[in-house]
Amino acid sequence: MIQLTKNATYPDGAFYIDASSLEGRFMKCPKSYFYNQVCKRETSKFPAGRTFGGIVHDHLLAPYYRGERVNVLAACDALPPEMSDDYRNAGYLCTFWQRYLDTYSREFEPFEIDKFNDGKLAVELPFAVEIGQLYNDIPIVWIGRMDMVISWPGGTPSPMDHKTSSIGGEGAWDEYANSTQQIGYVWALQKLLEVPVNEFTINLLLTRKLTANGKGIEFFRQRFSLDQDIVQEFPKRILAVVRHLFDCDARAYWPMHTSQCKSKFGACEYLDVCKSAPCARAETLTTGMYKDVTWSPLAKATP
Repeated sequence: MIQLTKNATYPDGAFYIDASSLEGRFMKCPKSYFYNQVCKRETSKFPAGRTFGGIVHDHLLAPYYRGERVNVLAACDALPPEMSDDYRNAGYLCTFWQRYLDTYSREFEPFEIDKFNDGKLAVELPFAVEIGQLYNDIPIVWIGRMDMVISWPGGTPSPMDHKTSSIGGEGAWDEYANSTQQIGYVWALQKLLEVPVNEFTINLLLTRKLTANGKGIEFFRQRFSLDQDIVQEFPKRILAVVRHLFDCDARAYWPMHTSQCKSKFGACEYLDVCKSAPCARAETLTTGMYKDVTWSPLAKATP
């Protein structure tokens, strides 16, 4: 059963939901959401791509845009031993960062990084904003963490999201144009600032294996405009999906969307579980193939 979180703000219990668990899990396959968010189990296979992206975000990009001195050696030390066998190793990380600095000089970026009321730059901004209520008494709280809040010349504050990926090309932008995560950032920022927010920016970092001539690391940016009607529609979109999620929970049955068993990124991490007989799936989740889920977008302290 879904556990409603109780705290001082929502003493009767609230349901906290973020894009990675809703769009990245439930909207793709309710069964995947059940294993990950209800059973709290995830694959124990080492996630090289996600680990590298996290190091880039936390040790390089966040301090860089906060105006701090970036310690590349410390970033390399943060790479776990498993990365030494991956092409995204310490040497690759150093090459990646030098090329980023050669491409984007923070001093001459074409946008301004917005600031909090206390003067801190709006980098790594966690948020929790109530999006509405279901069944009259359950607050639905949209949570997440924005990489940066920026303002382009003549514009209002808007989110920028860093994305590390091995897949590029013109088709890569289609993934973000109607993204629940990105529209959710825009909606949340608009609620927090109480001013219209009409766009978001993707800072795309392609981290492919280097070729013989050194190609493979590339950087692109794209601004996406949003009509206010789309932003205002966002709560309705989310509440409709969460209502479906609650229905699965009430029926104690989470269907499989088997079209997601295999994607462009490989097999679903829960394929072995779903291939098991229904009576054996819970036991499969307890094996060494899986570990406890500990990640949360609100895990870090609010700036």
